Amino acid sequence: MLGDYLYPFIDVGTIGFPKAFINALGVLLGFLLVALLLLGVDRWAARRTM
Repeated sequence: MLGDYLYPFIDVGTIGFPKAFINALGVLLGFLLVALLLLGVDRWAARRTM
């Protein structure tokens, strides 16, 4: 367990900075898409209850 990096998709030492940065941006975009989806569902549900 020691010496293993928990998140290999952002392990700069193994995959390098450019690839880790691209992967981190991908994770960020994924979270933003989920947030936008949840906002859309919330607004859709609010319209249905009126």
